[in-house]
Amino acid sequence: MEKKTDENTPSPTVTISLKDAYLFLVSAVSYSLGRRTYLVRWACDQVHAIAPKLEPAQREILIRDIEEHGESGLSYGTSGDKREWLSLLEWLKSNPAA
Repeated sequence: MEKKTDENTPSPTVTISLKDAYLFLVSAVSYSLGRRTYLVRWACDQVHAIAPKLEPAQREILIRDIEEHGESGLSYGTSGDKREWLSLLEWLKSNPAA
């Protein structure tokens, strides 16, 4: 019988390499740009959490992807999504890697 869980049940923790975390981030950002999905908030939160550990070149790729999406005339999604993306972009630019 399958064990049922609810939102109060802690999720298991999985450890992955920083390289794999970066690949997840790039994929999540690329997928969710302009999609009008709940994933936007999660992707932005994860970038905030992991970006300080990334190499400068990796951060630059995230910046480039977000900037180029808007510069190409594509929508960032809802007005809330756009705020999330532009806020993240500003944060990435003003908080270089340690």
